[in-house]
Amino acid sequence: MGGTTVLFQLLIEELASAKENVIIKTIDVNIRKISPMPFLKIALQILHNIHKIDIISIHASIRGIVSLSGYLYVLSKVFNKKLAYRIFGGNFYNYYSNSNLILKFIIDNFVLQSDLLLVETKYLHEKFTPLHKNVQWFPNHRKMYSNLPIPSKNINRKLKIVFISHIRKEKGIFELIEAAESLPDVQIDVYGPFYDGLSVNIFENKKVKYLGALRPEEVIKKMAEYDALILPSYKEGYPGIVIEALSCGLAVLCTNLPSLKEMFTEEDVIMFEPKNKNVIIEAINQINNNRNLLYELRMKSLKKASEFDSKILTEKYIEMCKKLFEKS
Repeated sequence: MGGTTVLFQLLIEELASAKENVIIKTIDVNIRKISPMPFLKIALQILHNIHKIDIISIHASIRGIVSLSGYLYVLSKVFNKKLAYRIFGGNFYNYYSNSNLILKFIIDNFVLQSDLLLVETKYLHEKFTPLHKNVQWFPNHRKMYSNLPIPSKNINRKLKIVFISHIRKEKGIFELIEAAESLPDVQIDVYGPFYDGLSVNIFENKKVKYLGALRPEEVIKKMAEYDALILPSYKEGYPGIVIEALSCGLAVLCTNLPSLKEMFTEEDVIMFEPKNKNVIIEAINQINNNRNLLYELRMKSLKKASEFDSKILTEKYIEMCKKLFEKS
């Protein structure tokens, strides 16, 4: 199950348990095959429920939103409904800038004419504020847990580091595998599904251990067994797995991407350049050779986690929807 699916399901759970009087009607708009039938089925479902709702709120990638935006725009105008889009990921502006004339026309005239636009990063908020009347920063978030063990200050055992993500080149998996060969006294375990033709063969005769893919409900429990999370990605938005690591009190080692710099200061985590095994080795050695630093980073993670608490952000989402409803 992908991070966007987990995030949307979390929102539905939070809305269902909210104290506000919120009635939810959910329609799956995940179009897996390029053919007219899925579009038609979704269109009919939305049309069938249009009289029962006040706000049409679509949560999807920019590609998914573009595919439905023209129809939804017309529907919102005909039935006088407010239209809100929440775009997952951090690549919206890059997608928009590199779009052809037809795609730009669709985005300009349908997506950017919605009543509310929620974007995941501050960079996207800055870029789209001049283009949209009501764009809001709405970061990735996760449920917080109060029953997890507090990090120990004295760790005399081997350092345990975990990588949990899609296993593909752009996640920096090959650099991590190479770096581990120079770290004999560090345990590095990898979890996740394979993509782009990769297989378990990339771990053959390597120090890094591949331990399979995790179900969403298994992630927190498994993560709590480790000291640090590493994410050597080439590109990211606000990764959900990093937020889960914060909630577990893991030190975070990640690449210095713009979106991750938005999330953290250099005091919160250890950052390094992407596509370079040597800086991964240096980052890991910093916490392996200085256990006081490891403890400090873990405690900072617990403090930082509250900024991405799903309950707080769901309340914010409800307030934004209420303001839209009041204007209708």
